[in-house]
Amino acid sequence: MGLLEVAVMFENSILVEDKFYEYDKAVVLDAEIRDQMLSAVVGLSTNAFGDEIQNFAVNDFVIVFQNTSFHSLHDPEQECKIRIYGIATKDTTNLKLLSAALNDALFQFVNRYSRIDIQNKNLDKFAEFKSRFEKIFRDFIVKEKKEDILKTAKKMRMQEQARERNIEQHRYSMGNTRFT
Repeated sequence: MGLLEVAVMFENSILVEDKFYEYDKAVVLDAEIRDQMLSAVVGLSTNAFGDEIQNFAVNDFVIVFQNTSFHSLHDPEQECKIRIYGIATKDTTNLKLLSAALNDALFQFVNRYSRIDIQNKNLDKFAEFKSRFEKIFRDFIVKEKKEDILKTAKKMRMQEQARERNIEQHRYSMGNTRFT
């Protein structure tokens, strides 16, 4: 199985995502183009056919979706859709197994976080969910480099967290600086 990336989306915004390929060597799709394409395909499926898309293929890749809904906090009559998708290599993908894993991940996500956090798109809280992605999708990651990829992903997250701490420390020090 060659799962390349997975993400949870709400209102066409990515809440949390993880990539399972080497960051510096492979880029499947520019993030902005990918987001626009996914929004367009989901919109077409829903508006034109009145149905939720389950999967579609592009070149050597397949994109698999799962979704669920919940009632809006602002308007209890309105249903909000939350989706998870996975991008995998077409020739090595068992769609039923991947769909089941995506469904499990989405179930865990909506049970882990409140509707308030989801509707407010509280991205800071969702970042910790990446470690669950690694556990859930471990068997779907490209086999020959799985351990290296997981180590690289962990290293990238640690660097990102260190960078965020440095920014916060800088902001704090700037707030305590007195100019005379």
